[in-house]
Amino acid sequence: MDDYTISKLAFDAGVSVRIVRAAFETGIGLRELTRLCHALVGGAGDADECLAHLRLLISSRLETLACGSTACADGWPGMPTS
Repeated sequence: MDDYTISKLAFDAGVSVRIVRAAFETGIGLRELTRLCHALVGGAGDADECLAHLRLLISSRLETLACGSTACADGWPGMPTS
């Protein structure tokens, strides 16, 4: 996603570019960001429902990252430890 797209989404939703960029950097895709921005301005869907969906995506990604960190710290299965 380029800077223009982020700026346009933020402007259309009346939110800070930082919010949209931060959401994108957490791994939220363009479709979800567009849905969120439209929900915030009342153009499409319920903002609470949209935010709940995004929270689930983020918590799932955090859990995946936490599991990956544990696996790295403990060594991968079958990997010799020193």
